[in-house]
Amino acid sequence: MLSKLILLAILFASISLAQTTEGDSLNTGIVYGDDHAFAVSAPEGWVLDNSSSVNQGLHAVFYPKSGSWKTSPSVMYVNTSNKRVKGNETLEKLMAFDIEQSQKRDSSIKIADLSPVTTKDKKQAKVK
Repeated sequence: MLSKLILLAILFASISLAQTTEGDSLNTGIVYGDDHAFAVSAPEGWVLDNSSSVNQGLHAVFYPKSGSWKTSPSVMYVNTSNKRVKGNETLEKLMAFDIEQSQKRDSSIKIADLSPVTTKDKKQAKVK
């Protein structure tokens, strides 16, 4: 079985996905909750899916158009948490917790450090 390389997009808050526009070229959705709201868009050639991983507590996942959440060797997802929660005070602590939980759910998951990516606003984002 192919190991999954999971790219973690960790944001601080709780999560809900309002709607995706999978049929159009934007493939965009809005993640919102009590103290946050932001838009996410799938990269070119990828799908934003707001249903196939809800049973795992993930309301916004991404995978290449030719694959699926279960079968793609590379996937990404949005995971948010409130940084005021004990244990989530730093990005590093939250990412470590998220990796631990992901590996408990699926021991075949492969986690790797990747080069930082530049966001639209020219900031560097850590990617695992």
